[in-house]
Amino acid sequence: MHSLKAVTPLGASAPVVDEINGFTMREVVDRALVSVAARKGQDKAVAKILAKLIDAPTPQAGHFGGAMTKSKSAAIWMAPAQWMLDAPMKSRDDITTSLAAEFGGKASLTDQSDAWCRFEITGPQIDRLCSLLCAVDPRRLTAGCATRSSIEHIGAFLVRLGRTKLHVIGPRSSAASLHHAITTAMTSSVY
Repeated sequence: MHSLKAVTPLGASAPVVDEINGFTMREVVDRALVSVAARKGQDKAVAKILAKLIDAPTPQAGHFGGAMTKSKSAAIWMAPAQWMLDAPMKSRDDITTSLAAEFGGKASLTDQSDAWCRFEITGPQIDRLCSLLCAVDPRRLTAGCATRSSIEHIGAFLVRLGRTKLHVIGPRSSAASLHHAITTAMTSSVY
């Protein structure tokens, strides 16, 4: 039997943390991601089930709902009748099977956890960082908003958790490139 050891998307044994110019960027590895797509004619039923799972209204276009905390789940709006469910990693063991029971065949579910990397960025100048990082107007990306954008030609999701907190979610295969883009923006953020 092989002795395998899990690594983070950046290839480390523990999440990478960078502190630059008042910003802290932390690699997030304790969240599971599952895509939820309502099957034909099941939009309202799936939205109702999802709202119950995240204990909040189902997010509409450009938003997320719920809480991204150690014990709570959230959902990010992806497209009409499609969301990305964000759940604590401890619940990941066979997460799609348990969710399939909740949705009762009304939605198609796919575990996306290993396909994505996530960076949590905190700091007082998140708007400035955002303006250096991508073409999203930071005045419109307020707490509770989520959007897609391109960062260094890499498709990514930006999720604004608060005035001083932002999550960047991108393809795991581009983790090092996203990390470089974010740390470069952190370094360049000084006026």
